[in-house]
Amino acid sequence: MGITSDWHGSLVSSIKHIFNEDIPHQRCLVHTERYCKQKLTLKPKTESGIELLQLTKQLNKIETKIQSKKWLRDLHKWYYKYGHLTTQRSQGFKEDGSKTWWYTHKNLRATYRTLYTTLDHLFLHLDYTGLSKDTNGLEVEFKHLNHKIDKHTSLTRRNKVSLMFWYLYLKNQKRS
Repeated sequence: MGITSDWHGSLVSSIKHIFNEDIPHQRCLVHTERYCKQKLTLKPKTESGIELLQLTKQLNKIETKIQSKKWLRDLHKWYYKYGHLTTQRSQGFKEDGSKTWWYTHKNLRATYRTLYTTLDHLFLHLDYTGLSKDTNGLEVEFKHLNHKIDKHTSLTRRNKVSLMFWYLYLKNQKRS
């Protein structure tokens, strides 16, 4: 049906390699929001940061195509108003005396680029019924499995793998 992931680079490239982009790949909105909040902090000091944080907080609340289009429009408005900050550079000198530069608002830039570069993957769950917008259900399942494995501290690595295999196999049998 599709894949929802936290969008780590190696995972994205593996999915592209295996499925040749023939399968919808939803970026987990919870991970996206969490990453953006980490970059912006929960109390940004600039108007641009405050507004981008508000947009980020809306991500997980979007339930319809109309809401997603409004959110996209608001993101483009934000860029029109503050986009120049994402390319602003500061210059300085290294210890050896050579010149160097960096993006002045690197966290603002990182947040905007995270949202902008994955726009095609943020709202796929609205187009594909059954595709989850986040990986919370999967993470709960793995936490439950890890708890089971942790109970059996004396198991060898091979037996832990066997336990995982049979747990997942029997769980899938119940669904059939």
